[in-house]
Amino acid sequence: MSGNYCCRSGRWRHYLGPCMVGAYCVFVVVVIPVCVAEMVTQTQQTLSRRVGWFVAGMLVVITLPISVWDIGFHLYHYTNPPLQRHIIRILWMVPVYGICSVC
Repeated sequence: MSGNYCCRSGRWRHYLGPCMVGAYCVFVVVVIPVCVAEMVTQTQQTLSRRVGWFVAGMLVVITLPISVWDIGFHLYHYTNPPLQRHIIRILWMVPVYGICSVC
């Protein structure tokens, strides 16, 4: 076996940032039209719920790249696995609960 595998050589770390940015862009391109479509299709009687849903969705869209970027940096600089494993678990709570609050 050759030692040029990207996982063994550490080159995978260079692709982590662009992959996260690309995934976020795809997420925003999909989520924002869904949010707007949801606001348009509801009736006037549910105005407060509609506005609340839209604000929650936009805050999730803002917090997701921050938390995913921080998780990515911990993965990129994965030098203390026993400690960073728990930090990454805690950091995953932000996107999971954020998405669950919108759904």
